[in-house]
Amino acid sequence: MSERKEKDRCLSRSNLISEKELRNNLNHQITKNQTITMKNYFIANGAILDTGMSAEEIEMAVQENLDESTGGLVQFRVKELSESSITIVFIRDFLTEPGKSIIFDCDMNLILNIGIEAFLPEKFGGYPLLYPLNFAGKNFYTDMTAFIRLYKTLLLMYRKQEVEYIGIRCYSDRIVMKIEF
Repeated sequence: MSERKEKDRCLSRSNLISEKELRNNLNHQITKNQTITMKNYFIANGAILDTGMSAEEIEMAVQENLDESTGGLVQFRVKELSESSITIVFIRDFLTEPGKSIIFDCDMNLILNIGIEAFLPEKFGGYPLLYPLNFAGKNFYTDMTAFIRLYKTLLLMYRKQEVEYIGIRCYSDRIVMKIEF
């Protein structure tokens, strides 16, 4: 009889292990499925949005923030939207030279909405998040790669979102930004 009890106990142990393995496998599959359907996040005028939203939802959320911060002087559009990429456009009036690979403080602030002080040197009352900041007339600017590096860092920090490619072009009447995940 004791052999029978020992066999039953061993069988129940093996069943427990099998159940544990089954649960782990199930949890792993759930986690795997969640990452497959994971949304890709991006920042537009301070709002952290995702590619799972519709273009209309994204436009409404960003435009509401822009209307508050700019008094309706800037318009926002989603040009292209897919699960793996988005192209957004900020329509504004600002004199820039589109041939240069630079971005001005006011444009950086339009995209991130973290305060213009983040794009001013300390001696001008700012708390710079970028380097180098150069002066041009009445605005500061930086190299496009420095801003893209900051944008990627903020996405990684806020949502653990990695980005494969970010392209930004600043024209005199708009900013076009493409993000590929």
